[in-house]
Amino acid sequence: MTDNCNIEDSAGQLSIASKSLWAKISDNREDPSWMPLVTHMSDSCLVMMRLWDSWLPTSIKKEIVNGIMASDYTGNRSKLARELVSFLAAVHDIGKAIPAFQCRKLNNPTAEKENKRRVMDVGLTFIENLNCPNAIHHSLASEMILERNGFDRSISIIAGGHHGQPPSASEIENFDCYPGHTGKKEWISIQDELLTYAGFIAGCELNTLKQLKLSVQAQVLITGAVIMSDWIASDENLFPYEELYSHGSEELKLRAQYAWDNLHLPSIWDIGEEWKNSDLYECRFGYTPRPFQHTVFEISKNVPDLGLMIIEASMGEGKTESALIASEVIAQRFGQNGIIFSLPTQATADGIFLRIIDWIKSATGEHKKDSSIFLAHGKSKYNKKYTSITNSKWNVEDNGDNIIVHEWFNGRKKGLLSDFVIGTVDQVLMAGLKQKHVALRHLGLTGKIVIIDECHAYDEYMGSYLCKVLQWLGSYHTPVLLLSATLPPHRRASLVNAYLNKKEKLSDDSPIISNLNYPLITYTSGNMVKQVTSESSTRLLDVHMIGIKDDDLLDILDKKTSSGGYIGIIVNTVRRAQYFAKTLSENYPNDSVFLLHSGYVRIDRTNKESAVLESLSNKNRKPAPYRAFIVGTQVIEQSLDLDFDMIISDICPMDLLLQRIGRLHRHDYTLRPPSLKEAYCYVLDIGDDFEKGSEAIYGKYHLMNTRCLLPDILHLPDDIPKLIHSAYSPNGISVPNDLAQEYALAKQEMNHRLIDKNNRAKIFQMNEPGKIKNLVGWLDQKMSDDPSGKKSEAAVRDTNDSIDVILVHRVGKVLKILPWIDEYGGIELPNGPVPDNLAFTLSGCKVSLPYLFSIPTLVDRTILEIRNLNKDELPLRWSESKWIRGELFLILENDDSEKCLSTTLMGRKIKYDKVYGMSVNTNE
Repeated sequence: MTDNCNIEDSAGQLSIASKSLWAKISDNREDPSWMPLVTHMSDSCLVMMRLWDSWLPTSIKKEIVNGIMASDYTGNRSKLARELVSFLAAVHDIGKAIPAFQCRKLNNPTAEKENKRRVMDVGLTFIENLNCPNAIHHSLASEMILERNGFDRSISIIAGGHHGQPPSASEIENFDCYPGHTGKKEWISIQDELLTYAGFIAGCELNTLKQLKLSVQAQVLITGAVIMSDWIASDENLFPYEELYSHGSEELKLRAQYAWDNLHLPSIWDIGEEWKNSDLYECRFGYTPRPFQHTVFEISKNVPDLGLMIIEASMGEGKTESALIASEVIAQRFGQNGIIFSLPTQATADGIFLRIIDWIKSATGEHKKDSSIFLAHGKSKYNKKYTSITNSKWNVEDNGDNIIVHEWFNGRKKGLLSDFVIGTVDQVLMAGLKQKHVALRHLGLTGKIVIIDECHAYDEYMGSYLCKVLQWLGSYHTPVLLLSATLPPHRRASLVNAYLNKKEKLSDDSPIISNLNYPLITYTSGNMVKQVTSESSTRLLDVHMIGIKDDDLLDILDKKTSSGGYIGIIVNTVRRAQYFAKTLSENYPNDSVFLLHSGYVRIDRTNKESAVLESLSNKNRKPAPYRAFIVGTQVIEQSLDLDFDMIISDICPMDLLLQRIGRLHRHDYTLRPPSLKEAYCYVLDIGDDFEKGSEAIYGKYHLMNTRCLLPDILHLPDDIPKLIHSAYSPNGISVPNDLAQEYALAKQEMNHRLIDKNNRAKIFQMNEPGKIKNLVGWLDQKMSDDPSGKKSEAAVRDTNDSIDVILVHRVGKVLKILPWIDEYGGIELPNGPVPDNLAFTLSGCKVSLPYLFSIPTLVDRTILEIRNLNKDELPLRWSESKWIRGELFLILENDDSEKCLSTTLMGRKIKYDKVYGMSVNTNE
């Protein structure tokens, strides 16, 4: 690898004074070792050169090159961009060459004494007891040194923001108020000397760089790259602290080469040209593409400049596969280095994980030695398939490639830099959040194809973040694929406008809104918007839609399932799911009733989902007269690939109801009972009013729209766009006169809710790219950083913070694992440290408390009461386990009357039952 680095013998280029300044000092009180600033400058520069040459995707380099504004420059712009980013990596810490940094108090008294001696020995004044010693951060000093030397702020701000947050306008204005912090003539002389040195090792002409300006997009991406190079160069395992006074060019290059070789970053994804084969679907998935899949494939191959593609097709038609195939084409044509596949929930992300793994194995083939993967959600450490490859290679026997979870990328802020990311949509939405180090998130997204599944599933609050992120991704020219079966037309238009950074509101007769063709592919090429439809799939389905009341349920089931069948019962709240499951268990054999909802501990929920999937698979379906009832909440709607013979659903917004119906007669199963050969969906609707829980979740307006629009027979997929268009029309629908006033009030309430959601969503959102020229104040009033990332994830979802607790069972004075948990069930927990395997199982007994404990006015009191209950019960050494450190525990005891476990919290009785999950008595 060629560094093109002009490092010469340091002794011949730099004064002793400049070589005596430190960048990093050991915190070990017995170890005074330190790293000279000039060494860290060299390390960072050489790392950046390798990142540019071997790791950064072509698409990102192109965006940086195009973001350099230099009308008079006639040379090689790619070479100029490489020199600029290498220079900024070298110079990012030049602000450490100020008294406020070099003379600061250290945690290591020995090192502090040695540092003071070094500074004074070279004739510099060691300034102690500065007034407001932390008033000037060294990153701000780096920025201002660059500006003093004639660099444009669009360049200097990158050094100013390399610690994750660019300085604010007031910080810049107040810089000159602390002249003693930044030093007088002798310090300025050293700063200028180091600046020249940075240009020298980066191989650039400083006068050329001083003529440049950068687009805001290039500023963000270079900031992310500089942060990355700084973090790599700051890794003591790769770049040990050494007093490299006289090391010359070759020694520093060997040091960097050793570090790079041991870092083992995966190389750029060389996808090859297999996509040019017409049988790519056969190669990847073993089947001939459906018409809409073929259309997506052809667009990806032929569009001159793909930006956004919205793929709308019926449920179960293969949108996932079409997006993956399109990604192969786009990656090779436009220089992307992987994908991020985002889904609504952790369960959906886990569910698709192995499918993506299989595709990666096939799609990388002989063109890539290693592929790094990252499962991006808060509970990825519990995914056994994922953890089986963490920090190790997973050998792929059929082609010899490796899929790895790269140790350096395995973190909350760095995970999106992996080649392939599967995770919850929060990970994408947080790119619109004012949050420290968000430039790294932009760097990770911009180099990939961004795929967002179920894009209809995000409310106005999350939709606001999605539009903000699309504005930025559009400005980077990052390919984005949005997938949905039930996307409202006005949402489609807002997503397109966001990506193109257009402000004008489209009229209702605009083709983007009024087009009711289906399947429909809407895509952008440059600033142009195009729409293409294709033939419908041969999978046509007529569904009988019948409204019933709760009391009718058992009669309907007796009548329709007399010859067997697998019935999905999808309701809107956990309480209703538990009620119906208990009712069914009283009338049918217990082994025929399955219950799924979010109120189970993780281990129980995983086992129950697996049992349902296994039971409904074609090979395991039992013949008539066996019947099974799968009762669940929205987890069925979003999570699992299920195929029901009949569906019963609570009334809900139209798009969600259609999603639920998408699990009806999903596959061509030839052995359906005679009475269920035709498709039936019974809609639970209690009458004039709506069930209170459903109305609280969805609002009356959307429920009224569904009630009024439901046809007697639903023709799939043809009716999907018509019903969605009507249900989400801004003008509403026609209702009977006696409902007009109630409907108008419901619509007014819905509009107020939308305005409120939109306003609250903007509190921590960054500005759109067109409103800023540089990154000064870009992240002012940011979301406070937190080690877990939970606050940030919560900020992009309009939900109260749930309280997660680990359930343990107390028998007498002994604490045990829940009695029914596989392998470790009922095992006594130790008073000392918990062994890893046992702690992992214990962490799998985590569950979210019911909503009423998370109401903002109660959440702090609830947590305090739990901590007080735990204070004298939990062994202190449990905190030594990484799996359960910092967790809240809820201690349950036997409840003989209910054959379950229970406790009292906030004056209410909480029960946990292996069969029914967690419940709370709201009447006590």
